[in-house]
Amino acid sequence: MISRNFGFMQGRLSPIFRNKIQSFPHNNWKSEFYWAKKLGFSHIEWTVDQYFINFNPISYSSGLEEIKNIKKITSIKINSLTADFIMDEPFFKSEFSIKNLIEKQLEKIILNASKVGIKCFVVPLVDNAKIENNNQKKNIISFFRNLSTFIKKNKIKIAFEIDLKPKKVINFLDSIKDDNFGINFDTGNSASLNYNSEEEIKLYNNRIFNIHLKDRILNGDTVRFGSGNTNFNLIFEQLNRINYKKSFTIQMARSKSNKHIQEIKFAKNYIDKLIKSYDC
Repeated sequence: MISRNFGFMQGRLSPIFRNKIQSFPHNNWKSEFYWAKKLGFSHIEWTVDQYFINFNPISYSSGLEEIKNIKKITSIKINSLTADFIMDEPFFKSEFSIKNLIEKQLEKIILNASKVGIKCFVVPLVDNAKIENNNQKKNIISFFRNLSTFIKKNKIKIAFEIDLKPKKVINFLDSIKDDNFGINFDTGNSASLNYNSEEEIKLYNNRIFNIHLKDRILNGDTVRFGSGNTNFNLIFEQLNRINYKKSFTIQMARSKSNKHIQEIKFAKNYIDKLIKSYDC
């Protein structure tokens, strides 16, 4: 039976800010927890971008208390966090002074994430943070190897969202040599890159720590569920075979008419209908 551990990416129920599909909703983050409860979600995936990063509640002690409080009131969990600030300023592509700053930010957010019960820390190595050469790859591997003890101590697992070819992804993980490092499987990215999602899931298997659900067109953008090239039936069939029981995070396309609540309802209903056949 497919896991019903469904959440959504923070900010998806808030007005689009700075013309970005995804950003931390500074003025609206608490209300999203109440909507999550009302809509029947189990969790929200927290997001941290570089813009006003020090004002993100996960960056300071009183903010951590606010997060714990809203979780308690609503019974909505935060299973995972996406570190979008790495895409905004990839530490492995930056000058030394900025590299130092981003690395310290990363360690601080990992530490604070553990304090509010987050178990999965998603590191996006796509778009602006795409790995472009072996030197960059070596820098990433070296950095996270050095963080292994710190990550283990804080009971965090790192899930890389990465657009290398599947076998190269496995080689990348094998190079780190630590079971606390795995994959954030993004269904839309896989479809856009024309990867065989069945083979990917079979290859990654229990190294998949988190899944982002989205629909994308081949070599193109995120679109409304059912409008793109993501083969959700095939994906859920394979996930059922590997007995996947961890989290799903809905990352639907943004509503062009600002009807974000209706859009997430549509996305959730779409997924609910797909997985009913696996309930027997």
